[in-house]
Amino acid sequence: MEIHEYQAKELLSQKGVLSPPFFVARSVEEVAKILGDHNLSDLVVKVQIHAGGRGKAGGVQRGKSKEEILAIAKELLQKKIINEQTGPAGLVANTIMLTPAIDIARECYLACALDRGSATCLLLASRAGGVDVERAKESGGMLREKISISTPLTQTQLDRISTFLGFEGILKDECITMLNGLRDAFFSFDATLVEINPLAVTKEGHLIALDAKVSIDDDALFRHPDLATLEDPSQRAPIEYAAKKKGLAFVKLDGAIACMVNGAGLAMATIDLITEKGGQAANFLDVGGVSSPERITDAFDLLFTNNGSKVYFINIFGSNVSCAVIAEAIKKAIVKRGDHTIFVIRLEGYGREEARLTLKKTGFRIIFADTFEEGAEKAATLAKGA
Repeated sequence: MEIHEYQAKELLSQKGVLSPPFFVARSVEEVAKILGDHNLSDLVVKVQIHAGGRGKAGGVQRGKSKEEILAIAKELLQKKIINEQTGPAGLVANTIMLTPAIDIARECYLACALDRGSATCLLLASRAGGVDVERAKESGGMLREKISISTPLTQTQLDRISTFLGFEGILKDECITMLNGLRDAFFSFDATLVEINPLAVTKEGHLIALDAKVSIDDDALFRHPDLATLEDPSQRAPIEYAAKKKGLAFVKLDGAIACMVNGAGLAMATIDLITEKGGQAANFLDVGGVSSPERITDAFDLLFTNNGSKVYFINIFGSNVSCAVIAEAIKKAIVKRGDHTIFVIRLEGYGREEARLTLKKTGFRIIFADTFEEGAEKAATLAKGA
């Protein structure tokens, strides 16, 4: 789960990570009130969306007077930000953050991240921050320290990272506080990423988090009901948010073959095999290991909402629930659809033959597949000529 920058800063402040003061507004009227109540001027106005690269897309601007700040707020509120991270659909900024402009001596980078490749958690540090951090990653200018939930950072690690970043004296002390706070936040919030970019050295000689990002593991939210309330539905595709509320995993893709699969691993393999056969999936949809009729019905509602698909590939292994029971749910959904959509169905497991008989009686365009590979190939071939 992604959260906004201001929310990330609020969470990190609980762990001793300092950031400049800020105000959050959702209307020009709120901005005017903030400026009047606090007699503010010379502020940076930042759109709050779940994507980086906001500055390059015009989503971060500085206003040096109240009039400039109000004009910027009017421009940025409800502005659609489009860049590589948002995709062509973009994300609309319903919220902006106002924060004082800070004189910066230099920028650095700190993060804790889950590294799936090595199956470890890492603390990352770079002498370069902001947009330059990407070049640091490519050039090898990034220090990586393994961290563990069971072991605090050692003094050796703290000294090594601080020295690598070039900090001494008060800056080293502040860096150590930041490092411990970052690690604590990463594990205590069940995060997959906690990032400060840039970590700024101010002209006065102090460290401050100018920007912050926190990504939380969805599967750990049951342990953090308070964090679950931070989600902003407006930053997700409506269909994906609707799926989440129904307990289904759905991701919208760009292809023409709608997919319904039980099991995340099988769902990913299905998309891969469709691609290998020359097709392109319209979505990722995992209905879960226990594919009850209710979940199948909900899943079809999502697929039919995701318009544009002419071929539907249903790849279900009936283990906990009989294929015959699943077939009845599929039948109801197909009858409800009532058009000339093509369904490629691979049902395997207990009750398979009864399930096929049920679906054959519908009279709709159903093509059965005996194997996973056959189903993917038929779906890809039919989509090309649909």
